[in-house]
Amino acid sequence: MELLIDGDPIVYRIGFACQSKDKDSGLVTADSESFTLHSCKQFVNAIIKETECTSYRMYISGKENFRNKVVDDYKANRAGKSRPVHYDLIRDYLTRKYKAQLIEGMEADDALGLAQTDDTAIATIDKDLLMVEGKHYNYIKKEWQQVTAEEGTRFFYKQMITGDKVDNITGIYGLGEKKASKLLDETPREEWDKLILDLYDKEFEYGFHQAVKNSQLLWILQKDKEMPIEFI
Repeated sequence: MELLIDGDPIVYRIGFACQSKDKDSGLVTADSESFTLHSCKQFVNAIIKETECTSYRMYISGKENFRNKVVDDYKANRAGKSRPVHYDLIRDYLTRKYKAQLIEGMEADDALGLAQTDDTAIATIDKDLLMVEGKHYNYIKKEWQQVTAEEGTRFFYKQMITGDKVDNITGIYGLGEKKASKLLDETPREEWDKLILDLYDKEFEYGFHQAVKNSQLLWILQKDKEMPIEFI
């Protein structure tokens, strides 16, 4: 089995774990570069060992992303938030040591989704990738999960309802995961498209256009699979 490793969360988890902030002064002090890279090496090697993969590929996101052309405020809520002191150091290390591929034009999530097959497993902590069919490994919880095609599709529709606050994608006000799941349970699968468009028409001034935009922002690209919602 080949493991597809999401490198983006690793950069942040190791980076922030290897620095501290003084409560009084706000001064951030980072661990040494050697200690930080050693911690990174131990973390990644543990993932490879735990999964018993025969090979692996790692992906990290570059600067260019087609979603920024869909809306200009995609992930704008992250603006101004500090990156780890050793952000660039860790990314460079992952590229050199583990041959991580720098993905441009889309996100690392999309590269993972496109690379997923019956013989691979996605290793990440990013819940967005649960719309991708196949094996998944959460390298923090150390848990395996098998996502069916139906479950992946359902996850996408649920996100269309809830939106994604982490990525600054506005969903339907007052509808969290539990209420969204209940709505989908109570609605026949063939009527999910109508459900989404009705909700968006009530929520937004230009509901149809907002639904189209959100679908483009939320959908993770996948090999031989098109976005399930149809706008007709």
